[in-house]
Amino acid sequence: MNFVAVLPDKSERFIDFKRGPCGARTMHRAVAEKAVREAGLKGKRPGPSVALVEVFELTIKNGQLVRNNRVVQAVELPLVPMTQVEYEAAMQEALQALPPAFQSFVSHRAWEEGHSAGYEEVLMIAVDLAGSLLPCVEQYRRDCGT
Repeated sequence: MNFVAVLPDKSERFIDFKRGPCGARTMHRAVAEKAVREAGLKGKRPGPSVALVEVFELTIKNGQLVRNNRVVQAVELPLVPMTQVEYEAAMQEALQALPPAFQSFVSHRAWEEGHSAGYEEVLMIAVDLAGSLLPCVEQYRRDCGT
């Protein structure tokens, strides 16, 4: 099937989509997401950004392209890559509950495990490690009276 997706800036993307076993709603969402990917649209940080994409099915009538079945589809945009400054601020926030001696360990370990996948992955690993260590640190503090 042939579609045209109209992006928020009014640019148009023509999409060929093989109809599979999915329903019309799923197909329109897939067409809108493909158009967003092809256009390279990115959302701004810190949170999710959504683009409204108009999707039309295309048919030919009397030698003319005709747009049918307009659907407005909300698509969550992929975020722009995290900058080093954003990463450092987020890492500091993620580690603030840990004692300084543990912060260095967690940040280095997270970097070793996740840096090839980007800052977001390193941050997720650090948050997970810190979350695992925090109950132990709190218990140690209670036991030692510090």
